[in-house]
Amino acid sequence: MSCGSITFEHLLQQGGARPGRGRRWSCPSCPPGKYPSLAVDLLWELAFCHRCHWKASRRSLERYLGIEDRVPTASELRTQATIRWEAGRFAEWIRTKRIATAALLRDLGRHEAAWREEGRAELAACKPVSERIWEKLELCVRWQERVEAQWQRLFNFEANAKELYREFSSERETA
Repeated sequence: MSCGSITFEHLLQQGGARPGRGRRWSCPSCPPGKYPSLAVDLLWELAFCHRCHWKASRRSLERYLGIEDRVPTASELRTQATIRWEAGRFAEWIRTKRIATAALLRDLGRHEAAWREEGRAELAACKPVSERIWEKLELCVRWQERVEAQWQRLFNFEANAKELYREFSSERETA
């Protein structure tokens, strides 16, 4: 029986590894320790323990658990490699978008702080806050709302994965 439909995470758990925080899991070959030492990459389907140097891939876990009975064809291997490559490009695109969005939020915060300071300076000089400053502050708030919505969309990945992948694909086609 081939287990292409079983997730790597499930294979690790069947092999005795237990999820920890993020990419760190408890190693199935180490005695129970204070800190998880097994680094797991679910995208590439690899695991490595930094304490005992135990390592695993999908194929090695399938063999260890006795659920693999055939070698994938060259075509299947190419398809798997293509999927991993595409997933890697998509993950990098998401990362780049998150970084750009975070930078934009930071810059908008700086601009808003500068305009607020100008408004305070006018008030300190016993002048009313000029219409120009109010317009700039309003613009900053509107842009922050837009960018924060984008931020939420990027970080609520599970709910937006299909939409984000469509956007990634369309950007790649137009490039």
